[in-house]
Amino acid sequence: MIPQNNKIKFNNIKSRNRYFAVIGLIVVALLVVWLVRKPAHQDSVQSGQDGQVHSEGDGHEHEMPNMQAVVEEISQLEKTVAANPQDFESLLALAHRYQDTGQLLKSINIYTKYLQQNPTNADARIDLGVSYYQLAFEDTIQRMNLFQMAIAEMRGALKFSPKHQLGHFNLGIVSLQSGNIEGSRNWFNKCIEIDSRSDVAKKAKEILEQHIK
Repeated sequence: MIPQNNKIKFNNIKSRNRYFAVIGLIVVALLVVWLVRKPAHQDSVQSGQDGQVHSEGDGHEHEMPNMQAVVEEISQLEKTVAANPQDFESLLALAHRYQDTGQLLKSINIYTKYLQQNPTNADARIDLGVSYYQLAFEDTIQRMNLFQMAIAEMRGALKFSPKHQLGHFNLGIVSLQSGNIEGSRNWFNKCIEIDSRSDVAKKAKEILEQHIK
Protein backbone atom coordinates (compact mmCIF):
# COMPACT_ATOMS: atom_id res chain seq x y z
CA MET A 1 0.00 0.00 0.00
CA ILE A 2 1.34 3.40 -0.92
CA PRO A 3 1.59 5.63 2.18
CA GLN A 4 -0.87 8.48 2.21
CA ASN A 5 -0.28 12.05 3.29
CA ASN A 6 -3.12 14.26 4.42
CA LYS A 7 -1.20 17.21 2.99
CA ILE A 8 -0.61 15.61 -0.39
CA LYS A 9 -0.29 18.07 -3.27
CA PHE A 10 0.15 17.61 -7.00
CA ASN A 11 1.37 19.95 -9.73
CA ASN A 12 -0.07 21.06 -13.04
CA ILE A 13 -3.74 20.51 -12.20
CA LYS A 14 -5.34 22.08 -15.24
CA SER A 15 -9.07 21.54 -14.85
CA ARG A 16 -11.82 20.41 -12.53
CA ASN A 17 -13.53 18.73 -15.42
CA ARG A 18 -12.79 15.17 -14.43
CA TYR A 19 -13.15 13.90 -17.99
CA PHE A 20 -10.82 16.39 -19.67
CA ALA A 21 -7.95 14.73 -21.52
CA VAL A 22 -9.36 11.20 -21.19
CA ILE A 23 -7.79 9.61 -24.24
CA GLY A 24 -6.97 6.10 -25.35
CA LEU A 25 -9.09 3.02 -25.70
CA ILE A 26 -12.02 3.81 -23.43
CA VAL A 27 -14.47 6.54 -24.37
CA VAL A 28 -15.48 9.21 -21.89
CA ALA A 29 -19.03 7.95 -21.58
CA LEU A 30 -17.78 4.57 -20.41
CA LEU A 31 -15.88 6.14 -17.55
CA VAL A 32 -18.91 8.16 -16.52
CA VAL A 33 -21.19 5.15 -16.48
CA TRP A 34 -18.99 2.47 -15.00
CA LEU A 35 -16.92 4.13 -12.32
CA VAL A 36 -20.03 3.88 -10.19
CA ARG A 37 -20.89 3.78 -6.53
CA LYS A 38 -22.97 0.74 -5.71
CA PRO A 39 -25.47 1.54 -2.92
CA ALA A 40 -24.83 -0.56 0.18
CA HIS A 41 -28.55 -1.03 0.70
CA GLN A 42 -28.82 -2.58 -2.76
CA ASP A 43 -30.68 0.30 -4.32
CA SER A 44 -30.36 0.71 -8.07
CA VAL A 45 -26.91 1.65 -9.33
CA GLN A 46 -26.90 5.16 -10.73
CA SER A 47 -25.44 5.39 -14.22
CA GLY A 48 -24.15 8.94 -14.24
CA GLN A 49 -26.04 9.96 -17.38
CA ASP A 50 -26.14 13.51 -16.09
CA GLY A 51 -22.37 13.75 -16.46
CA GLN A 52 -21.62 13.32 -12.76
CA VAL A 53 -19.16 10.69 -11.64
CA HIS A 54 -20.59 7.97 -9.43
CA SER A 55 -17.66 6.12 -7.95
CA GLU A 56 -17.75 2.78 -6.23
CA GLY A 57 -18.54 3.16 -2.55
CA ASP A 58 -20.68 2.62 0.46
CA GLY A 59 -24.19 3.80 -0.25
CA HIS A 60 -23.99 7.56 -0.42
CA GLU A 61 -26.57 8.82 -2.92
CA HIS A 62 -24.83 10.48 -5.82
CA GLU A 63 -27.59 12.01 -7.86
CA MET A 64 -26.61 15.63 -7.69
CA PRO A 65 -29.13 18.25 -6.56
CA ASN A 66 -28.69 21.89 -7.59
CA MET A 67 -25.28 23.38 -6.92
CA GLN A 68 -26.49 25.68 -4.18
CA ALA A 69 -27.84 22.70 -2.27
CA VAL A 70 -24.52 20.89 -2.73
CA VAL A 71 -22.56 23.90 -1.45
CA GLU A 72 -24.83 24.12 1.58
CA GLU A 73 -24.51 20.39 2.24
CA ILE A 74 -20.72 20.55 2.06
CA SER A 75 -20.67 23.54 4.40
CA GLN A 76 -22.86 21.72 6.91
CA LEU A 77 -20.76 18.56 6.71
CA GLU A 78 -17.59 20.57 7.26
CA LYS A 79 -19.10 22.12 10.38
CA THR A 80 -20.31 18.75 11.63
CA VAL A 81 -16.90 17.13 11.17
CA ALA A 82 -15.11 20.09 12.77
CA ALA A 83 -17.38 19.84 15.81
CA ASN A 84 -17.14 16.07 16.05
CA PRO A 85 -14.07 14.53 14.35
CA GLN A 86 -15.27 11.07 15.40
CA ASP A 87 -18.42 11.37 13.27
CA PHE A 88 -17.06 9.05 10.61
CA GLU A 89 -20.35 8.83 8.73
CA SER A 90 -20.28 12.58 8.14
CA LEU A 91 -16.56 12.46 7.36
CA LEU A 92 -17.16 9.88 4.64
CA ALA A 93 -20.13 11.83 3.29
CA LEU A 94 -17.91 14.90 3.05
CA ALA A 95 -15.31 12.94 1.08
CA HIS A 96 -18.02 11.77 -1.30
CA ARG A 97 -19.29 15.30 -1.88
CA TYR A 98 -15.79 16.65 -2.45
CA GLN A 99 -15.33 13.95 -5.07
CA ASP A 100 -18.70 14.69 -6.67
CA THR A 101 -17.85 18.36 -7.04
CA GLY A 102 -14.38 17.80 -8.47
CA GLN A 103 -12.48 18.84 -5.32
CA LEU A 104 -10.25 15.85 -5.73
CA LEU A 105 -7.35 16.83 -3.47
CA LYS A 106 -9.82 17.45 -0.67
CA SER A 107 -11.58 14.17 -1.34
CA ILE A 108 -8.26 12.31 -1.27
CA ASN A 109 -7.29 13.89 2.04
CA ILE A 110 -10.66 13.16 3.64
CA TYR A 111 -10.90 9.59 2.35
CA THR A 112 -7.38 9.02 3.69
CA LYS A 113 -8.33 10.47 7.07
CA TYR A 114 -11.43 8.27 7.19
CA LEU A 115 -9.49 5.14 6.23
CA GLN A 116 -6.91 5.73 8.93
CA GLN A 117 -9.70 4.98 11.40
CA ASN A 118 -11.71 2.57 9.23
CA PRO A 119 -9.06 0.68 7.24
CA THR A 120 -11.25 -2.30 6.32
CA ASN A 121 -13.91 -0.30 4.47
CA ALA A 122 -13.33 -1.63 0.97
CA ASP A 123 -15.85 0.70 -0.66
CA ALA A 124 -14.22 3.82 0.76
CA ARG A 125 -10.79 2.57 -0.28
CA ILE A 126 -12.03 2.09 -3.84
CA ASP A 127 -13.49 5.60 -3.68
CA LEU A 128 -10.04 6.88 -2.77
CA GLY A 129 -8.61 5.01 -5.73
CA VAL A 130 -11.20 6.56 -8.01
CA SER A 131 -10.22 10.04 -6.82
CA TYR A 132 -6.57 9.31 -7.64
CA TYR A 133 -7.67 8.01 -11.04
CA GLN A 134 -9.74 11.11 -11.78
CA LEU A 135 -6.92 13.38 -10.66
CA ALA A 136 -4.60 11.68 -13.15
CA PHE A 137 -6.48 13.40 -15.98
CA GLU A 138 -5.92 16.80 -14.41
CA ASP A 139 -2.27 16.42 -13.43
CA THR A 140 -0.28 15.52 -16.54
CA ILE A 141 3.05 15.42 -14.71
CA GLN A 142 1.93 12.94 -12.04
CA ARG A 143 -0.46 10.95 -14.23
CA MET A 144 1.28 7.57 -14.18
CA ASN A 145 2.10 7.89 -10.50
CA LEU A 146 -1.56 8.66 -9.78
CA PHE A 147 -2.67 5.65 -11.81
CA GLN A 148 -0.40 3.47 -9.67
CA MET A 149 -1.78 5.01 -6.48
CA ALA A 150 -5.31 4.30 -7.70
CA ILE A 151 -4.38 0.69 -8.42
CA ALA A 152 -2.72 0.28 -5.02
CA GLU A 153 -5.82 1.46 -3.17
CA MET A 154 -8.20 -0.66 -5.24
CA ARG A 155 -6.04 -3.75 -4.80
CA GLY A 156 -5.92 -2.99 -1.09
CA ALA A 157 -9.71 -2.92 -1.01
CA LEU A 158 -9.87 -6.42 -2.45
CA LYS A 159 -7.96 -7.75 0.55
CA PHE A 160 -11.06 -6.95 2.62
CA SER A 161 -13.65 -7.73 -0.07
CA PRO A 162 -12.21 -10.29 -2.50
CA LYS A 163 -15.45 -10.60 -4.51
CA HIS A 164 -15.94 -6.88 -4.98
CA GLN A 165 -17.01 -7.01 -8.63
CA LEU A 166 -16.92 -3.29 -9.36
CA GLY A 167 -13.54 -3.13 -7.67
CA HIS A 168 -12.25 -5.68 -10.18
CA PHE A 169 -13.88 -3.77 -13.02
CA ASN A 170 -12.35 -0.46 -11.93
CA LEU A 171 -8.93 -2.12 -11.72
CA GLY A 172 -9.42 -3.24 -15.30
CA ILE A 173 -10.20 0.33 -16.36
CA VAL A 174 -7.23 1.89 -14.55
CA SER A 175 -4.84 -0.82 -15.74
CA LEU A 176 -5.97 -0.29 -19.32
CA GLN A 177 -5.53 3.47 -19.11
CA SER A 178 -2.06 3.01 -17.63
CA GLY A 179 -1.03 0.78 -20.54
CA ASN A 180 -1.05 -2.57 -18.74
CA ILE A 181 -3.09 -4.51 -21.28
CA GLU A 182 -2.43 -7.96 -19.83
CA GLY A 183 -3.25 -6.78 -16.31
CA SER A 184 -6.42 -5.16 -17.58
CA ARG A 185 -7.49 -8.38 -19.30
CA ASN A 186 -6.95 -10.33 -16.09
CA TRP A 187 -9.01 -7.91 -13.99
CA PHE A 188 -11.89 -7.87 -16.46
CA ASN A 189 -11.90 -11.68 -16.62
CA LYS A 190 -11.97 -11.89 -12.82
CA CYS A 191 -14.82 -9.38 -12.79
CA ILE A 192 -16.79 -11.61 -15.15
CA GLU A 193 -16.05 -14.73 -13.08
CA ILE A 194 -17.61 -13.17 -9.97
CA ASP A 195 -21.05 -12.83 -11.59
CA SER A 196 -21.20 -13.28 -15.34
CA ARG A 197 -24.86 -12.20 -15.51
CA SER A 198 -24.43 -8.76 -13.97
CA ASP A 199 -24.46 -5.54 -15.99
CA VAL A 200 -20.89 -4.76 -15.01
CA ALA A 201 -19.77 -8.20 -16.23
CA LYS A 202 -21.47 -7.54 -19.55
CA LYS A 203 -19.62 -4.25 -19.83
CA ALA A 204 -16.34 -5.99 -18.99
CA LYS A 205 -17.01 -8.49 -21.78
CA GLU A 206 -17.72 -5.64 -24.18
CA ILE A 207 -14.43 -3.95 -23.35
CA LEU A 208 -12.51 -7.20 -23.78
CA GLU A 209 -14.10 -7.77 -27.17
CA GLN A 210 -13.79 -4.23 -28.48
CA HIS A 211 -10.61 -2.84 -26.93
CA ILE A 212 -8.38 -5.69 -25.77
CA LYS A 213 -7.22 -8.10 -28.43
